Amino acid sequence: MRLKSAMIGTPWARCIPGANELFLAKLMKTLSIAILVSAALAALLGLGLSIQITRPLALLDGAARRIAAGELAVMVPVSGRDEVASLSASFNAMTEELKRLDEAKRRIIADSAHERRTRVTLIRGLLEGVIDGVHPLDMDMIKSVHDETLRLSRLIDMLHELELIDSGELKLSLDEVELIPALEKAASLFGPSAGEKGICIEVGRPDTDGARARVDVLRFDEVLYNLIGNAIKYSPKGGKVLCTARRAGPSVRVAIEDSGPGIPEPEREKVFERFYRMDKSRAQDSGGRGLGLSIGFEIVKAHGGSIGIEDSPLGGSSFVVTLPAIPTPA
Repeated sequence: MRLKSAMIGTPWARCIPGANELFLAKLMKTLSIAILVSAALAALLGLGLSIQITRPLALLDGAARRIAAGELAVMVPVSGRDEVASLSASFNAMTEELKRLDEAKRRIIADSAHERRTRVTLIRGLLEGVIDGVHPLDMDMIKSVHDETLRLSRLIDMLHELELIDSGELKLSLDEVELIPALEKAASLFGPSAGEKGICIEVGRPDTDGARARVDVLRFDEVLYNLIGNAIKYSPKGGKVLCTARRAGPSVRVAIEDSGPGIPEPEREKVFERFYRMDKSRAQDSGGRGLGLSIGFEIVKAHGGSIGIEDSPLGGSSFVVTLPAIPTPA
């Protein structure tokens, strides 16, 4: 009867009869129990919500640690539509991409090692044949050794270029360049290889000038050589390759078009991915190593430009490089 004792001597004591005091005491007891039960339920509900939130996060933490240890096949369950579920889905997508890149890197390392071993073995055999007197030291043999050396050197240069891009050490030495002469120079270098297939390689001149941009000449030439070389490679005998550069508003648009089979739209973004080859059954000499276009993509990006693929009026593909233009002098 604490309530009654507490109320003795107060105005309430004279106003509340004994039965009412008993009712008030029961009410206070009921309220106290209700408060305790509510607190317990709130604690249980909070614990459940905490487990519901922290369990997926704990799974994500464990999966991230396993991925850091090199186990790239780890996936986490995705349930619900909340932020944690979205985070889990993004984590799985990241894991899939890491796994794809890791497999691609393993493939290119194996391919590169095989190709280097093959080239070195061939060069070694030719030279040993000359030393042993089996092969005559003539221009044909020297040319064969030189060709194999160039292929091996090109592979090493591409891997080094990739290392510079990944490390962020790709430095550009920019100069103002007229792009039409640059295209003409690149096209002339591919004249003999185009002639062997009866391919007409042409540089179109726009009606107006203004195809000028600030580029690193060596790097940008590398992009042009890769695009023109691919256009010739995939064009049929008697086909055509057209190179153009023209002003398009604040940009310069450089296009390398071919009369080849073209590239399906679902493949167009993928061809710029590192180590991607549309036809994996092709040999490296015909299908490429999946590095040239990805390196070209990064070089163009470093120039503040972009590169994409469109349909060509010639029937094949049109690789379009867009660069910031330099205003034509007044």
